[in-house]
Amino acid sequence: MMCSEASAERYNEMFIDKDSLFYSYRLNEDEGDNRVAAFYCFAFGVDGHVEMAIYFNKEEDVEFAKQIWQSLKEANYTWRHIKLRITFLKYYSADTML
Repeated sequence: MMCSEASAERYNEMFIDKDSLFYSYRLNEDEGDNRVAAFYCFAFGVDGHVEMAIYFNKEEDVEFAKQIWQSLKEANYTWRHIKLRITFLKYYSADTML
């Protein structure tokens, strides 16, 4: 479905099937600035998916964008994990953790 909805002008498509299914492509968007082709990427897991559009000004930064994209991992959180996280956030603010 994502492939059929993507722009016909996309290029450098990638499909990776490992722990999750990954799909990406590049797209030139004429915005009148110095950015290079955007990197659109998706990660699909059992419980949902992530969509990202990463923009940058230097072509070599696409490798960093790919690293971010491919580092996504599906987490198997239980309600216990969520309660612990909420409890932690309730008692500690960003200021107290510095």
